[in-house]
Amino acid sequence: MAHEEANAYVDTVLDEWFRHTQGWQRLPALVPDDARPSLAGFHARGLPIDLLMHAATIALTNDKVGPGGKWRYFMGIAWNQLREIEADAKLRYDGDE
Repeated sequence: MAHEEANAYVDTVLDEWFRHTQGWQRLPALVPDDARPSLAGFHARGLPIDLLMHAATIALTNDKVGPGGKWRYFMGIAWNQLREIEADAKLRYDGDE
């Protein structure tokens, strides 16, 4: 079940990514070979899909980042979101002690 959830999470993100990059914009769909495990890692660490999708939208619509840098920019945004969530959780946990 967890494996199926992780696959659905990854597929949702990649489907959206390819929809943006292969649609009317015709941007190259530059996705590294390790995309699936990277996205599955965000799922395993609890990054909500809506935040990851928002990160993808930010990266894909930023005109200052070329097609070759969009995936890396996307990953940077996602990691920052995850770090923020984990820092907030740590503060809450440490405050409960």
